Amino acid sequence: MTNSGHLASWVDGGAKSRIQAFLADITNEDGDGFIPVDERIAVFDNDGTLWPEQPLLAQIAFTIDRFAELTAEQPELAKFSPTRPPQRVTWIGLAMR
Repeated sequence: MTNSGHLASWVDGGAKSRIQAFLADITNEDGDGFIPVDERIAVFDNDGTLWPEQPLLAQIAFTIDRFAELTAEQPELAKFSPTRPPQRVTWIGLAMR
């Protein structure tokens, strides 16, 4: 199998072959595994294959957006400073709680 077509950036191997075979099976209207378009559901997993090459940027963007949402719901969060070191937690401190 050459590295062209669907999943062209993926390394040729078992995972790529199985995904391509599955997609061919569910999209072949004459096949036993055919699934009509309106019944298909896409599920995305954070297994590294669906993130951009530099996932940290997407995670930072999500964190910033989510923090803004939470701050609107809980104004006391606006006092949080990401540059301030976190309060030190020790095993003794946890045991005394």
